[in-house]
Amino acid sequence: MLPTSTLIVLLALVTGLYATALRAGEAAPQPDAELVVAGLGGAVDDEQLGEKVLAAARELELPGGAFGESGTVALLLKLDKPLQPDAEGRPVAKWLAGPLSLAAQFPPSHLSVTIQAAGCQGRLDSKHFKPGVWYQLVFVYDRQGGNHDIYLNGRAQGCVSKVEEFKPEDEARPVTFGGGLRLGPLSFWQRKLKPEEIAALAAQRKVPGYGDVGLQTFGEPIDLDAVRGDSIAAYDFSAPKQLEDWVLEGPGKLEVKDGKLHWETSEGHTVWWLKKDAPKEFLFEWELTPVADEGLCIVFCCAKGKQGEDILTGGLAPRNGVFNLYHSGDFNCYHFSYWCASRGSCNLRKNAGFFLAAIAEHPKPDPLPNWAGSPHMFALLRQGDALTLVCDGKIIMRYADEKGENGPPLGEGKVGLRMMSQMQSAQYDEIRLSKLK
Repeated sequence: MLPTSTLIVLLALVTGLYATALRAGEAAPQPDAELVVAGLGGAVDDEQLGEKVLAAARELELPGGAFGESGTVALLLKLDKPLQPDAEGRPVAKWLAGPLSLAAQFPPSHLSVTIQAAGCQGRLDSKHFKPGVWYQLVFVYDRQGGNHDIYLNGRAQGCVSKVEEFKPEDEARPVTFGGGLRLGPLSFWQRKLKPEEIAALAAQRKVPGYGDVGLQTFGEPIDLDAVRGDSIAAYDFSAPKQLEDWVLEGPGKLEVKDGKLHWETSEGHTVWWLKKDAPKEFLFEWELTPVADEGLCIVFCCAKGKQGEDILTGGLAPRNGVFNLYHSGDFNCYHFSYWCASRGSCNLRKNAGFFLAAIAEHPKPDPLPNWAGSPHMFALLRQGDALTLVCDGKIIMRYADEKGENGPPLGEGKVGLRMMSQMQSAQYDEIRLSKLK
């Protein structure tokens, strides 16, 4: 029989070989074209990255074959110092300009980064990009489909997508690097990289894991039965009369059928408010069944006029579903964009003012392939000044409004749901508003 020490060595050897084999299957994809900045004028040594990077403004010649009808661009960037808004509060930083562009705007609560490649544009709203930290930004684009995505340190963020005209000769134009950050090598693929390939790129460059840069991760279970108290309102949609407790704003259509609420938004964005107020502490629950993997859903809470008015009966300006009336109008609220099939994050904003308070990973259904056609149970829990958003019994996001960002924490008020027109339609059921135990 082998001695214990020998068995331990053998076990360690086998474990190491197994781990090596796993890593071998996660090799980062080789780019079709690459711009190495190490040999260019203005390149300096960066100890953190372990190679030369670009730190001074100059023109860059992109390699041939950088872009395709669909493709992927990966770049590394690091801010040397915090970005500061000017007196007007919203300056623009143009880091790259040309057939590949990268710019930043500064709304009051966050950094908005726009990247464009081959006429395809994506915009990412982020609470990240701290100075002194290397970030890997990967842009996956598709000129035909028009759906793009942005990955930050290996994690999908989603983005607002746009496609503009792009001629083949445009690719030959130089790219101007304006400085203002340190720039690592640029890599190009004439295909859309898979998520696992992008994760391998992040691992290869040893950029921080997402827990190190602030995105909350979906998945921690929560027992809502332990906090659910007396019912304030409950709707199982067994009868059309239940709609009398609600107010619809915008051109949507509601119908109670087969024990569910059928909500159509094909003619425009709509918002649906419960007439009853929620107390400061509450649990709001609803079941959502999307019929397509497109569109965006929002939940509002703590909605009350800036002077304490009831938002439905207090004489505020009329609303018709157009979004700016809800995030920058005459009432305050929190809103979560809790379901968006085309992006990888959930956003919490504090209004009025569209203040980006927190970003979390978009919930993943189980089984994973699609949301469409399957019901999912959402919940919004308010305890003290803390808000917790839940999907299928797992926490999406927690946010404690303790710092008084964009005004003091909000109190009691209306709860409501919003669907964008791209959703076309969805089914809702088992809507409940409860006090806490």
